[in-house]
Amino acid sequence: MLSSASSSLVSFSSINDAINLVKLLPMVNDKNSKLFWSATLSLLGTCYMVKSFWRMMVAPKHLAHIPKVNSLPWFWSILKGESHDVRMKKLMLPTINEHGLCLKYILGRWTVTVGDPILLQVLLKDVYTFPKEQVSMDPDLILTNEEPNMGNANGQDWKRQRSVANPVFHRAMPIEVFGQITKRMFDSMDKQNNDDIVDMADYMRRHNFDMEAVTDSTSPYATLYKEAFSIVRDPFVYLFPAYTRIPSKYIPYRNRARKANENLRKILSDIIVDRKRTIRENSLVLSDDMDSSNAQGLDLLTLMIMAAEGGHVPNASYLTDGELVSNLAVFFVAGHETTASATASFMYYLAANPEIQQRARQEVLSVMGDSPEDVIPTREELKQMVYLDNCIHETMRINPPTSGNLPRIVTKDTNLGGFFVPKETRISIELYGVHHIAKYWDQPEVFNPDRFNKKSTSFRKDAIWMPFGYGPRTCIGQNFSLSEQRIVLAMMLKRYTWTLAPNSEHAHGLKNANGGGIGLLGPESLKIKLTRRY
Repeated sequence: MLSSASSSLVSFSSINDAINLVKLLPMVNDKNSKLFWSATLSLLGTCYMVKSFWRMMVAPKHLAHIPKVNSLPWFWSILKGESHDVRMKKLMLPTINEHGLCLKYILGRWTVTVGDPILLQVLLKDVYTFPKEQVSMDPDLILTNEEPNMGNANGQDWKRQRSVANPVFHRAMPIEVFGQITKRMFDSMDKQNNDDIVDMADYMRRHNFDMEAVTDSTSPYATLYKEAFSIVRDPFVYLFPAYTRIPSKYIPYRNRARKANENLRKILSDIIVDRKRTIRENSLVLSDDMDSSNAQGLDLLTLMIMAAEGGHVPNASYLTDGELVSNLAVFFVAGHETTASATASFMYYLAANPEIQQRARQEVLSVMGDSPEDVIPTREELKQMVYLDNCIHETMRINPPTSGNLPRIVTKDTNLGGFFVPKETRISIELYGVHHIAKYWDQPEVFNPDRFNKKSTSFRKDAIWMPFGYGPRTCIGQNFSLSEQRIVLAMMLKRYTWTLAPNSEHAHGLKNANGGGIGLLGPESLKIKLTRRY
């Protein structure tokens, strides 16, 4: 009986099918039960591994005509802990440069990955043919709850949520808030007793939380976030998505991440309750004039809650408390990862290119003056800092904080780059590839802010610069992130000059952290030697 059962197991479509059949075999006697179960479980495991390996290595027939990235070296690179940019340069960019897209196995299935900006314009504009995929993951392991948010919603649900947030992100930039946090960061950095050597990657991450986190590396916000986000960098989540279906309580480090996520969600919920009370007590209502002093005194969370309550226009759309928590979690994570990584990368590139650093500083001083005091730039002054803006754009081109976002699903047979793509195919976006294709970017590995000089013949229009995406679903926080970067970096340039610390691990090029397979880019640590100008 064991032999016949074993032969049939090989054809099972899933482990669950095998388990169900095993339940029908109670007649095995006690004497042989241990042998039976050992053999059965071994066979189940072997069948699952063989099937999984085969699925990873061999593309399905309906997609086999698309140029493929070999799965084995790709997965090995992830397991070795190589950063996404290293993996891209070795394994994917040659195919992207030639065809504009490729086929690779990610998150449990074969996916068409697009890295040509012209192809991406078509894909990202058509939200009906290419809607966001609803990726299944243990909700205990992600900061967002099970409610939809602007990152994963589609159709009318997405439009409603976007309409709520648009007034906040497009009309109000809390310059004073950014500036005051930056001043607190300066005070903390100056108190370090380490020969003026500062880990700017750590400080920039904390800058994006709150004033407490800027001055206290053990801030509960920063500590909880680091533990909660660790699961996202877990290579097993990327390589074996089914792994996330195992209850997290059985895996210690995942259980810690689950508890951290629960605590962060509770913090967000408590913040919402507190801010709603403040809004009611002060009768706060968003006005159309978001440059008013009242709006400038409010932080993003308060403005977002006011908008979510329908407080900006009569009969406005609103968000439920669950949707509000989910969206605030998205802003918390996406904004933190994007802005913190971009500002840290900026610090590296200007340390590695002192002549560019000096040119950017001269522009800042010509606009803000060279008085020996910390000054928060005004909105009008920021608009005049064109070269600083070019440096920020070039930083986000050469080392985009994230190499993509949630995958999409093709809703009808279509054609991309001359390749037939059948309905139900998963599509992913490769932003690192977009910004390193040689036919669009001259010497793409060279840091050259002048490529964004509109008077230069090498200027490339914004349509092929897309670290925040493109089309109707462009990241709603783009202007918010860029404003924060301009403020903190302008103030840094006015107050300090900087170089890489002696014996820096980045002496021969920026070394990005291991993103765990999801394409996050940015240094884990960046030791910088700061010299105060006043």
